[in-house]
Amino acid sequence: GPAKARTLGRAETPGEPAAGRARVAAAARAAHGASDFQPEGPTNVGWARTAASARGPQTFQPTGLGAAAGMSDLAAQGPSGTARPHATQSASNPRTAAVVPRAPLSRLLSPTLQGVGNATWGPSTGGHSHALAVEETLPEAAPGLRSSPPPAPAEVLAPVRGLSAAGAAGARALGPLLEAAGTLMERQARRMDGRFPGAQQHDRCDGSASGGPASATPYVMLRRPHLYVLWKPPGWTVTVGNGEDDDLASADTTPGSGSPLQDWVMGQLGSESLVAEDAGAAHGFLHRLDCQTSGAILCARTYHGYFLASLQFAARRVRKEYVCLCHGWLCASPHLFEAPLLVVHAAGGAKCSTLGVGGRPARTELHWVRHFRGPCGTRLSLTAVRLHTGRMHQIRAHLGSAGHPLVADPKYGGRLFPWCRRVFLHAARLELDIGAGPLAARSDLAEDLVQALEVLGASCERARPSLVVLPCDPG
Repeated sequence: GPAKARTLGRAETPGEPAAGRARVAAAARAAHGASDFQPEGPTNVGWARTAASARGPQTFQPTGLGAAAGMSDLAAQGPSGTARPHATQSASNPRTAAVVPRAPLSRLLSPTLQGVGNATWGPSTGGHSHALAVEETLPEAAPGLRSSPPPAPAEVLAPVRGLSAAGAAGARALGPLLEAAGTLMERQARRMDGRFPGAQQHDRCDGSASGGPASATPYVMLRRPHLYVLWKPPGWTVTVGNGEDDDLASADTTPGSGSPLQDWVMGQLGSESLVAEDAGAAHGFLHRLDCQTSGAILCARTYHGYFLASLQFAARRVRKEYVCLCHGWLCASPHLFEAPLLVVHAAGGAKCSTLGVGGRPARTELHWVRHFRGPCGTRLSLTAVRLHTGRMHQIRAHLGSAGHPLVADPKYGGRLFPWCRRVFLHAARLELDIGAGPLAARSDLAEDLVQALEVLGASCERARPSLVVLPCDPG
């Protein structure tokens, strides 16, 4: 039966692929006759199919159809588990990816936001979600948003992340879901911010700064009623997170590797920030930057800012742009790096990202490139990139795997130079809108990176833009 399919698939020997596929196909045919089909049945069949390297849709698609027809008591993890082996093996067939989660979604006996998030995650992980599959998550998610007691913010974000990962397939469903989720988040934020009446001066909304690109200590670049944009110097870390948000799990967070930025926030902004002391809300931080990376970082001032900005990150509606210097001459035309990234433990136990099967979708957009030559004629490229996802070391891993590691980044193949002693990576631009109008912040290149560029000789006139002023838009 289907429950034994995983074992059958593993029984195949390298010299007998046809026999293994025949066993899996037999299990698939059994799916149509099962009267008490349990969620683990089609999941096991799916894993067996991948183990047998039967990569066509002929086996997996009938299995999903049989499961959808036979399940009488469907748990949310059922369609998610059944879709996962398909996504993991990248056997991209939209009809197959859609058939498993689509029918069961309408049959969930007790739909929850977590269940909808799980069901959506399965096909979106493989990057081949189908519009019919993900759009049906919306009517199932709506009752969860109106439930009493209201769901936790993390539970609200799950289906938003799933639909966002589905790209164009989930676009129509994402808008209404965001609107409903935003209303819920605002209601919860009012309740939590209301515990501290008079603790904050909401009329303070300015962009005055007490430092500059040469500052070795953090400062507030931009202050809004609900959000801060902070200057993060190199050598400072954000070692907090909620364990679920990709953007709060995308940086080097080894304890003791730098000065904790959250300590500065608690000490300097605690008197006016409602979130600074709350470790459960990551002290207000919405994303991370690597220890050696300089530039702009977003931090919430209130729970209103924290919840609604988290929603924008989950929906991939935050614009994050970086400037970096890498080895070799990159192709000057804009293009995308879309290889999935997998977090692994390198030598010494440190984490790093690598390309591999089972990696999570990652998307890095190359905006512009300027070619330079180093003091010894070394070819180098100054480039601006935009992140569409927030994986650990995403820029460093994508460019390193393409043969263009960042300067001074030995972990991913870059060389150290006397004129650049830290990874040449700078967070140059942040843009988002949490409902109070667009927030746009630009961060000038750090002083040490400006000095590094002054050492280089431009190979063409266009390579000498006013990068210090507008690091993401050289003209």
